[in-house]
Amino acid sequence: MKTALLGVLLATLLGVVSAPRLATHFPDLFESIGRDARAGTAVRLDTTGLVDAAQLIVEAEVESATAFEASDGIVDTEYHLQVMRTFLGEDLTARSIRLPGGVLEDGRGLILPGLPHPAVGERVILFLTGQGPSLRRMPVGLGQGRWRVVPGSNGELAVLTEMAGVTLLDDQGNEGHLPPSNWVRSYAQGVAEIQAAVNARLARGEESSQ
Repeated sequence: MKTALLGVLLATLLGVVSAPRLATHFPDLFESIGRDARAGTAVRLDTTGLVDAAQLIVEAEVESATAFEASDGIVDTEYHLQVMRTFLGEDLTARSIRLPGGVLEDGRGLILPGLPHPAVGERVILFLTGQGPSLRRMPVGLGQGRWRVVPGSNGELAVLTEMAGVTLLDDQGNEGHLPPSNWVRSYAQGVAEIQAAVNARLARGEESSQ
């Protein structure tokens, strides 16, 4: 399954980060998304595709989010998570993860088209890549890698995927004939699909590296 695609053009709130600088100071991001990517574009992935491309899959509540400027000059956001369930990866009760992008207190920041940033208090299921040299991770498939856990219309929990700012392509690179990019399904169904895909991956001997 192809990995997620993301463009090399990263718009900042007060300017633009150039592609050469990005390639030099952000090698782990380039490695995880591919150098031939287009802005805000990702191959559409089903649950199995998300699981197979992830190195860490957790269900968690976001306790805090802090944007900061990393040593390479890139703005990151560090999230502290209270972990409810670990589908893939080391089973910890709390985690800190770092995603690229965010806004600093002085108004400077970095926006990556289609990259989701969970809100404080949000309950989410995250499909994440492994950590690069800078300790950053990426959501697999951009917005596809964040499932929000929300109350459903029938009073039961549901999972919601929101794909604002992302163009989804099929395996042939075409935009047409794809299902809606925003979807809701039952929480129980979503969890069952994840667990089945994880079990199949482990049965093949493909464990998480991080």
